[in-house]
Amino acid sequence: MQGYRTKSYEKLISKINGCLLKVPNQSFDSPIEVDYLIRYITRSRENEEKKSDLISCGGRGLEVRHDISIAILQLKAVQAAYISPKRKFGRYCFHEIYCLNSKVSDRIDVERLDDLAYELSEEYWKEGHQVVYGIHKPHHHEKRVHIHFGVNTVCLKTGRKWHDWFDTREMRNEQFNAITERFIDKRKQF
Repeated sequence: MQGYRTKSYEKLISKINGCLLKVPNQSFDSPIEVDYLIRYITRSRENEEKKSDLISCGGRGLEVRHDISIAILQLKAVQAAYISPKRKFGRYCFHEIYCLNSKVSDRIDVERLDDLAYELSEEYWKEGHQVVYGIHKPHHHEKRVHIHFGVNTVCLKTGRKWHDWFDTREMRNEQFNAITERFIDKRKQF
């Protein structure tokens, strides 16, 4: 995944207390790309070389723990029920990555990261969108744990497609940061 670092990247990281929601410039406009994305997030691709990078994975609205193929079929079943007003389906999934800075990563035990990711995934699920998440270890050059989210664009509640805009991502980033801070504060009490 190249191309995330820009000159303004570090400024943006510090501007929002080190936690950043990134959206890769990928279209995911075919069913096979859904399969690839979910297997990438869960590190379950055939001959996976980075399996040890996965800390944990989970999801909402589908079965992730036993066989990721079932989750992929569940995503595709919801997508198959969608009737497009246009002839082209468009985007099948959104891929978002929530990067924790080293300061925040150090304040959360590895065992608790799944609890945080599950809590964050509620932001998609409460709107009716199935979501798969995978928590990945920091890359060699960083100390940032990051959480990948693969979100179904078709709403399970309404059958309509989700259209995401920059301002809604910005609001979701702020919400994620608030959830993370509450999560850290809540854990201090125990």
